[in-house]
This record gives sequence, structure tokens and C-alpha cells, in this order.
Amino acid sequence: MTIMGFVGLATEGGLWYLGRRNTQNAADAAAVAGALAAAYNANATTAALNSAASNGFPNTGNTSVTVNFTAATTTETAKVQVTVSQQMTPYISALFTPTPTTVGAIAAAQIKSTGSACVLSTSGDLTISGTSTSGCAFASNSTSSTAINVTGVSTLSLTTATSVGGCCGSGSFTTSGKPSSPYHPATSNPYVAADALAFPTFDASQCDTIPAPAVYNGSNNLFRGTSVILLVPYNPASPRAYCENLSVTTAAPVLVPSGTYFFNNASLLMNGGSISCEVTCTSSRPFGSTFIFTGSTGAIGSVDYGTGSCGASGSFSVIALKTNTSFSALNGVLFYGRGVANARICASNTGGRQPLGGGIYFPKSLLTFSGTTGVTACIVLVAETITLASSTNIASTSCRLLGTTLAQMQAVSFVQ
Repeated sequence: MTIMGFVGLATEGGLWYLGRRNTQNAADAAAVAGALAAAYNANATTAALNSAASNGFPNTGNTSVTVNFTAATTTETAKVQVTVSQQMTPYISALFTPTPTTVGAIAAAQIKSTGSACVLSTSGDLTISGTSTSGCAFASNSTSSTAINVTGVSTLSLTTATSVGGCCGSGSFTTSGKPSSPYHPATSNPYVAADALAFPTFDASQCDTIPAPAVYNGSNNLFRGTSVILLVPYNPASPRAYCENLSVTTAAPVLVPSGTYFFNNASLLMNGGSISCEVTCTSSRPFGSTFIFTGSTGAIGSVDYGTGSCGASGSFSVIALKTNTSFSALNGVLFYGRGVANARICASNTGGRQPLGGGIYFPKSLLTFSGTTGVTACIVLVAETITLASSTNIASTSCRLLGTTLAQMQAVSFVQ
């Protein structure tokens, strides 16, 4: 009888061990499910509870599941901790204690960055229709089978590519870092906080017309004594906006003093001519600008830079404002538009002085980009849908100097 008792206790102990292992497996799976849900902006707690239940541990009866979700902050990514426990029915052990034995396990998973991306389509496809090279990664949060679509005879060379949906089309595709990663967690949008900004509204009395060309006598020696269009930046104390299109041609160069510029139901159109920082803008100096396109729904303008051939589109020599004292969520962002109008940018390095640089963010529209980054070596493209047309060369090595934030590719990792 003694031997049989010890055999019975050993058997019951094995059942406890098996129960402990099963709860650990369920906790691990639930923590990963919750973190993945957080990466897709879904309910992490619900996903974790559903995962535990599907693995035989519903939060009821003799099993208990506790989910602690920690939302992302400015310094930490989202984290999900799951505790799974189960009361084991006593058999031989009931001779010693009638209290059921509880076994349990804890697991925690967190979204971790796996690297930076300089191109991100937030919900539509990222299409590369021409030869493209980049010293950074491309990403797409589209769920379609063509989330990243390299078409035709395109050759794509970059560090890596990641997409929520499928990748990577029929074109030639090479990576210098990690292999491409289709069906991957979503890449974080670095500028999403801008969508919650409360911009001023502008009525007719707060609308400025585009200045007429006039002789310039300012600090830029290159243009002093010539006829230019000198823009006036936004003043928070007396908010005003440009409510008509700025059409840039070869008639007169446009000078842009450092600051923020609102285009209310208006667009920036360029096909020839030049737009330049009033003070020479380089990544080592704190001079730059932010162009904001806002207004009435359906009437918000955009930027169309390169309405003709890319090489003849003119010279856009403006970089992003590193520190935007009026709208900090737009630090390092050159263009931001809230409308659905398509945006088109040709970064053509005309004349060898093309320092176009910074973040370009159009969350509701198609952005078509072509050309080269230029001497600033910083372009970050974020839009609902993106097409890289013709020949593009995008780099992000100087983005830190411009204060421009890159998108972060993500994966889920166990932290407990």
C-alpha cells in the first residue's frame, strides 16, 4: 500500500507538471497574440483572452487568465503580460490536503523595433515602377497580396523590405541587409501624431495672396538686387494662410524664410523655376520650413512638383524645419497634407544644389515620388499609397541632423 501511495503521488505530480507546462504554452501564445494585436492597432486584451481560450484555458471555471496591457509611450513600445493558472483536482494528495493545487505560468511579449524604414505606405500598396536604389528599408502596411509591388523591369536595391501583405512583384529585387519579410507586423507611422493636431481655420479675412515679384534686398547674396517672390511665414499671434495656388515658373524665383507655411484649399505647383531657403539651408544649420496643406474637406490642396518631365521640373532647395515651435509633431517634416488630392514630387537635383530633405507625409492620398535625395541625404516618405516612379535614389543617413523621424519596422519578442 505504501508503494502504491508513492506511485500515485508521483503520477499526480506528473499531472501537475504537465498542467504547468500547458499553462506556460498557453500564456506564451496569448502574450504573442496580444502583442501582435497591438501592432495592428487591435484590442490586445481580447486577442490574448481568445488565444488562451482556444488553447484550452478560458477565463472561467477552474482556469483563470489575467491580461495586463501596457500601451506604448514615447519611450517604450506596447507590452502584453499574461498570467494563466489552473486548479488541479486532487486525487492521492487529497489524503494530505483537501485544497486543490493551483499551477500557473506568466509570459510577456513586447513589440520591438527591427530597424528603420524611409518609405512607408500606411494602408495602400507601395509600387516601384522604375529603377530604385536606397540606403534604407521600404515598408508597406497594406494587407493586399501586392503590398510591395516591384513591376516591369524595375530593379530595387535596398537594405530590406517588410509588408503586412505580400511582396515583392515581378521585378528584380535585392537587399543588402535582411531578406524581405512579407506578412509581417505593421510598421509604425512616425508622424501619426500630426493627424490629431488642431490647426487654425482661415476665413477670407485671414487669407493672403501670393506676393508679386519685387526686388530683393535681404541677406541672401545670390538673389540680392533681383526680382523674387518672397513668402511670409505663419505667425501664431496673427494666423494667416495662402488661399491661392503658388505656381512656380521661370518668371521669378521664390524665396522661403525659415518657418511654417499654411496653404488653405490651395496647392504648391511647380514646373520650372526655383524655390530656395532665404538663408542657405544645410543639415548643419537650423534653417528650414514646413508646408501644411489644410482647409475644407474635399478642397484641400497638395504639392505637384514636376508636372512636366522630372529633369525640367525646376529646383526645390528647401529642407524641413528641425524644430517646429508651433506644431512639434511636425518636427523634421517638410510637407504635410490632410487632403485626398494626389501629391507628386520630383527631386531632380537641378543645378547641383538640390537639398530637398525631410519628412513628406500625406496620410490620405497617393504620393508619387521620383528623383534623388540630393546633398541632404534625408527623405522619409509616408503616405496612404506610394508610387516610386522612373528612377529614384533615396537615402536617410542625415535625417538625425534634420530632426526627421524614420518609420520603425516591428516584430514581437518575448521579454518574460
